[in-house]
Amino acid sequence: MASVEEVHKRITEVLDEAKVSYGIKGERIYIRQGSAAVFIKVESWLNDHTMVELLCPVLKGIDRTSALLEKLDALNRGLFFGKAYTHDSGVWLAHNFLGDHLDPEELLAALGLVARVADRIDDELKGEFGGQRFTDG
Repeated sequence: MASVEEVHKRITEVLDEAKVSYGIKGERIYIRQGSAAVFIKVESWLNDHTMVELLCPVLKGIDRTSALLEKLDALNRGLFFGKAYTHDSGVWLAHNFLGDHLDPEELLAALGLVARVADRIDDELKGEFGGQRFTDG
């Protein structure tokens, strides 16, 4: 198994090689995409694996209504990467995969798809349900 530190370093190398602009905040790497951002975190999993989590705060300050849950359910049925859900008065988009044998193409594809989906749905959901996008403050 690769350590959390090794996988974190490998992710930054892949991003550097692909010329993807990113920042580092604590243990997380983040990438901006329009009005959204994707945070990448590497964690130990089951004592002998590493897990890479892509996490996007899509909206905050939003009420959890049945209409919102139905909208997220419909969205989830069409997503190839990730899941959309509510948590702490917000809407989140997340995707996880093993980091033990990090594949650069898989990382970049998942990162690009999750970022584009988050950037698209934040405006749509804000218009329909209110709240604030990641970049709204």
